[in-house]
Amino acid sequence: MSAAYQHPYGHSIDLTPGFLSVTNTDSGDTVSLPIAGAGLRELGEHLIRASEFTAADCAEQAGHAIGTNCLDAILAGRSQAEAVTVLQAALNDLHALDHSDRAAGGFAVALVATLERGLNHA
Repeated sequence: MSAAYQHPYGHSIDLTPGFLSVTNTDSGDTVSLPIAGAGLRELGEHLIRASEFTAADCAEQAGHAIGTNCLDAILAGRSQAEAVTVLQAALNDLHALDHSDRAAGGFAVALVATLERGLNHA
């Protein structure tokens, strides 16, 4: 069965009849909560309200995407000079965004998450 939601950093949310389960896909730890139709509707309403993004939220998401793309390009690169060029372009892209503080936060999350996963698997 596929997850109702799969987070890129190793967590998933599954819905089965009568249960909502959250799993850390790295460790396999799962927490399941009983939930019926009315509870699912109420949870859905809360999720919809929480999903309304501000411009700052969008800048943070853009910063995260820039960070992820930057890391992908650096890891796929062949030289240190190429990595520096990629990083410089990413920083210029971040600087061009409104709400640059939030964009930088999203960028940092992308880098830190990858570094933590790499260090945990080293």
